Amino acid sequence: MTVKEIFDLRKQGRIEEAYDAIRPMYAAHKGKYTTLCMFWTARDIFNLRIQQGRFEEAENIFKALQRVLPNITDNDGRAAAFMQYAVRRLAATVPASSVLSGSPAEAGSSAATVPVASPAVLPAPTASPAPVASSVLSGSPAEKLLPGQQAVLDCIRTTPGLRVPKLSELTNIPSKSIERHISVLIERGLIEHRGSKKTGGYYVK
Repeated sequence: MTVKEIFDLRKQGRIEEAYDAIRPMYAAHKGKYTTLCMFWTARDIFNLRIQQGRFEEAENIFKALQRVLPNITDNDGRAAAFMQYAVRRLAATVPASSVLSGSPAEAGSSAATVPVASPAVLPAPTASPAPVASSVLSGSPAEKLLPGQQAVLDCIRTTPGLRVPKLSELTNIPSKSIERHISVLIERGLIEHRGSKKTGGYYVK
């Protein structure tokens, strides 16, 4: 299987298949496009594990993504933006996460600035889900939000001004679901739309 075919699997929503296909390829050859495909496929799996409530596995994948990040080309900053989103996502689901351990400054910093080790093969999926933790931080105004709604809110908070297509890409949630989540968040006064319909985006109030 080629890198292009694996990217096609991602586009088709066949995330698990794509992840299983890229791991041995990446282990054998850490070329430019193989590494890029490894990062974005693992990003998909991270989002999927968060949605499934498999938070410990998501945390392990995040740590591996930290090791891969310095080895990919990220001219548009999308990868770094995702890592910032992932830090907040883990903070909301695994408050005691070792990813965020240390000083308050370390916990709030961009994931891209965390010291990294040499590239390694990303972890294989585990057989059983990890225990489900709270989907939001204690005392948050969004305490009763569903996981998908919380994911959208976290993403907008991390990267203000996003539109539905980009939110769907970063959270791995279908656009139609994103639109429903946005409606709920607007109704609750948590976010607002700024700018025109064609060029504007969503911001946290």
